Amino acid sequence: QLSEQLVLDMLDFDPVVLGIEIYNQDCEEWNNKGWGLTLWDTILKTGRRCFGFAVPDHYAEYENGQNWNGTIKILVPEATQENCLKAIRNGAFYCQINHTDFALSNLKYENNVATISVSKSATIKAVINGEIAKTVTGTELSIEIPDDAVYVRFEASTDDDAIYTNPIMF
Repeated sequence: QLSEQLVLDMLDFDPVVLGIEIYNQDCEEWNNKGWGLTLWDTILKTGRRCFGFAVPDHYAEYENGQNWNGTIKILVPEATQENCLKAIRNGAFYCQINHTDFALSNLKYENNVATISVSKSATIKAVINGEIAKTVTGTELSIEIPDDAVYVRFEASTDDDAIYTNPIMF
């Protein structure tokens, strides 16, 4: 429940502040306020770098044996400490809500077209400047980026999981 201005001030305070938590399972369960996608889009529209995180505050098991939800999947060629830290600093990761085999296969931007591919059929949305610009069902979505775009990010969801990419900034 931080104000938008306070969050902007924190992001501007120091380059070590990389982003915000876009999903928090505790807050979702306690008061249905676990999602920060609207705030994230508001920040991104200003042109600020702001990565989206979805991480458990601690890793434990529920009474029914389920693990906490919300993780980041770091995109590295080799899982070394240096590679992982560099990838996080550069936004080379994506958020995943549940622990399934659903995965990001590819994300690229070439010739003014952004493309996402995922490992299995999903509802895929392209979000440009806070608005859903295109939705498809399948394993890939490509979209031409308009000249006035500040950013594009993608959301992909199946019946049991969801992925949120970090933005491609323009």
